[in-house]
Amino acid sequence: HIDLLRQIGSVAVVFMAGNHDRYSAIALMLYLEAAYEGIDDVTINLDPSTRHYTKYGNTLLGFNHGDTVRKEKLPTLMSKEQRVLWGQTESHIWFTGHLHHQVLHEMDGGLVIQLPSLAGHDRYHARSGYTTAKAGLAAHIIDKELGLIGSMFSPVRHR
Repeated sequence: HIDLLRQIGSVAVVFMAGNHDRYSAIALMLYLEAAYEGIDDVTINLDPSTRHYTKYGNTLLGFNHGDTVRKEKLPTLMSKEQRVLWGQTESHIWFTGHLHHQVLHEMDGGLVIQLPSLAGHDRYHARSGYTTAKAGLAAHIIDKELGLIGSMFSPVRHR
């Protein structure tokens, strides 16, 4: 996906470990950092913080796995932790995961986009009845001035 995205622009990869794979996620990010070392249009952010922020044009983006802070708190948390960037931007968007299904919540001056999981259903999910979400990859198009302008979803195809 990184190489695919490089065809249209620079790529920044944000490290966001999940609650089930913290150590393997670190290993993956270290691998990606080595694989893209010296490649000018790819940035690998290895910061292990549980929340990341970045300004893109007129949008402040936040990233959090979603297992530690309730989504209802995220816009307010962003406005407090990033006061200056919050004031400089019109759009405020969080990306989370954890619950494995897609949801877009608009609240308190921001959007919280819960991303789907690429993972299939394992024993835990099957036993708990968490098998209704469609596995796939979501992409969201952020315009430098207008913020979120589009979303795409590509389902995982099981063969």
